[in-house]
Amino acid sequence: MRILVCLTIVSISYTQGQFDPTKHANWGLVNDEQCGLQPALRIFGGQNARIGEFPWMVLVLTDRRDLISGRVHEGSFCGGSIISRKYVLSAAHCFIDSLYLIYNIRFRTGEYDTANNPDCDENNVCAPGFIEYPVSQFISHPEYEPAYKSHYNAHADIALGKVDSGFIFNDFVLPLCLEYGDLLNQNYVGQIAETIGWGAYRQVNNRLHIPRILQKVSLQIIDQENCTLAVSDVPEFASLNPESLICAGSQMEFSTRGDSGSPMSIVKSVNDDIPRHYQIGVFIQSVAVDDTSWYGGHRPSGYTRVGTFLEWILDEISDYQMTMNILVCFIIAIASYVRCDFDPTQHPNWHLVNDKQCGLQPALKIFGGQDASLGEFPWMVLVITDKKDLVSGQTNPFQCGGSIISEKYILSAAHCFIDKIHETSNIRFRVGEYDFASKPDCDANGVCAPNYIEYPASEVIIHPKYIPNDKYSHHVHDDIALGRVDQGFVFTDYVLPICLEYGYLLHQNYGGLVAQTIGWGIYRSHPVVKQQYPTVLQKVSLEVFDQPTCTRVLSLIRGFSSVNPKWQICAGTHTQYPYIGDSGSPLFIVKSVQDDIPRQFQIGVVISASPAGDTSWNGGRRPSIYTRVASYLQWILDQMKD
Repeated sequence: MRILVCLTIVSISYTQGQFDPTKHANWGLVNDEQCGLQPALRIFGGQNARIGEFPWMVLVLTDRRDLISGRVHEGSFCGGSIISRKYVLSAAHCFIDSLYLIYNIRFRTGEYDTANNPDCDENNVCAPGFIEYPVSQFISHPEYEPAYKSHYNAHADIALGKVDSGFIFNDFVLPLCLEYGDLLNQNYVGQIAETIGWGAYRQVNNRLHIPRILQKVSLQIIDQENCTLAVSDVPEFASLNPESLICAGSQMEFSTRGDSGSPMSIVKSVNDDIPRHYQIGVFIQSVAVDDTSWYGGHRPSGYTRVGTFLEWILDEISDYQMTMNILVCFIIAIASYVRCDFDPTQHPNWHLVNDKQCGLQPALKIFGGQDASLGEFPWMVLVITDKKDLVSGQTNPFQCGGSIISEKYILSAAHCFIDKIHETSNIRFRVGEYDFASKPDCDANGVCAPNYIEYPASEVIIHPKYIPNDKYSHHVHDDIALGRVDQGFVFTDYVLPICLEYGYLLHQNYGGLVAQTIGWGIYRSHPVVKQQYPTVLQKVSLEVFDQPTCTRVLSLIRGFSSVNPKWQICAGTHTQYPYIGDSGSPLFIVKSVQDDIPRQFQIGVVISASPAGDTSWNGGRRPSIYTRVASYLQWILDQMKD
């Protein structure tokens, strides 16, 4: 992607009359030859069976944590539609919300009856069981503004979700077609379309029914004038461009709660092709009209018009994992160290990092495949220094964490090596450590790892913009450093590097995903505040905050108001968090890039735990602050040498 495109947030991509999606470079990724067909119907003797009738339907499952009360809502759901081998189309508000942390996102395909698996018809002919896929990336439209309290903004409420492994297509799992040709110029007024979902359906008697079986509803598309009239009194839709909205309704039923993101489709034939289902809308909200007799009783629902955003959709999808969200790239890259056109794999020092064994855990195989702790994190480094107080003259040992990133380099925090009130000396890096109280370290079965090795640091490289701490302040900007060992580390199953991000990972914000951090620092538990110095390496799973949440929660904490998510990551958990001694330790996540096996990639460096005294704040998820590694990747590679 060109730098000019990266530096400019492009205005909303409304489909222009001259735009021909079939000429787009990514058109080959959508409209599979089986898109919009219903082959599973043939299995049931040609009957109009419901199982397999809509093979493109996706159940979008998420967990949501209320950022005020801390209450967790597990298994919240939306709808979505398969549009390609790796992508789902849905609504942006299904993935991002100002009042909730949305995480653990997964796509369930092949679902029909949520109470049965597999699903079978009355003749006992059964479909394959559903499959749930973890979502590797979601891309919301850059002009979508998340809902806040009672305010919902319907503008540009559209999003894509990606599954790295790709969906397994069969007669019950197939993509829906996207519009092209003459369909792009149709308004569909008066025509009948269908929408589907598992959400609550409300009938004329106003009774709510939440079905377990996939529902389908036929809706009449309302003309633009009446659509505009219908939404004019609804705050959520008042400022919405009618060119990006479709209104549709039915006298008896309409889409409502739980159907967000579900497709609205219509059967059409294009260029003399066989009739297929084409997606024309994404359900976003029912229009709050109380009188069901208005406009002939056709209660309206609002749908994002897919044709209006077709160019944006095609721009975002990719057959490779180098997909770049322009807005995310703008947020992370501008004024930081990752250029939008920067490909770290082309850097002359790339060969020094991401060893073929990076991010793997080979020592686990020694213990029969069990999730053993010993050898679980072979990239962990104990950074040991002597610090002399410049006032008292007293010298004390001091420890931090770090991570091996190459044969000769470790990554850590700058404040581990320099501040204004101490003189740091005798820096060494201990690798292969696990339990301070044992040497060698052995597991419960008596299998022992090699002894740890301490390497003297031959060089420490502090980021040039880092401002050292003094007695009264802790500077978090540019808090990153490299340490070098001239002789090189001896790699074993217990001493290996962690991977650095590349490809599509450079432009992910990881909001809502679960990452891990490790260290030997003090851990405090909630609700009883108790300090504990472990001798054994600790691991903690943390929820990564999305960028708006990170900015908002940090603005409330004294001393952290200037933290900028362009350079930092926020993460927290209800019970434990990194504390004293964990500075410099890695924050990492398991990902697969370019069809490689899943590996551990470092996304952050621990720089500070939150100073908030009340552990019940923000739902109990105390935030810790991490330097965002991707923002400094070019600086890291520039400093390294053989």
